[in-house]
Amino acid sequence: MDELSAVVVDDDPEGRMLLTERLEAASFEVHACGDAYMALERVREFPPDVIVTDQFLPGMLGTEFIARVRELQDTPIIGLSARATVDICDEMHRAGATRVMKFETALNCVGEVAIEVATDPSTHPPKALALAEARERRVQDEKIRFEALVTAFNGNISAIARHMNVDRSTVQYHLTRLGLR
Repeated sequence: MDELSAVVVDDDPEGRMLLTERLEAASFEVHACGDAYMALERVREFPPDVIVTDQFLPGMLGTEFIARVRELQDTPIIGLSARATVDICDEMHRAGATRVMKFETALNCVGEVAIEVATDPSTHPPKALALAEARERRVQDEKIRFEALVTAFNGNISAIARHMNVDRSTVQYHLTRLGLR
């Protein structure tokens, strides 16, 4: 079997290193990325056999990253979270993750699971979901997310910006774009 390729997305350097080591031990050529934007670039240029992503990334949640990858390709995606609640797992699956695992569990078996999802065609999501539908779903998910933030922070743009670790103008842009302002 030819060497398989993987993209690892984790903003934590130690987590990224551990996942990379486990995948390399399973004979993957690994490209590690510290954020979702860098990973999207890599995935566009060189589609991997599998993607392993954390849920909590700076600037873009893993669910949004997964949805954006789904707009481009049907690469199997393993979603990880140290706080893998039922809601988080459900969100990652709805976004298009092939598998979702707790980070600690993944460290023990990510290589085997990655080989399984990368080589078993039945684990690849169907391409039937049209690009426009995927974009609309992402916009609706964003709108729901921002509505919840506006409610939680009583419309305080500065508090929302601090919570998201972005500047106020970014929050205002998204609120306007989503028709919430």
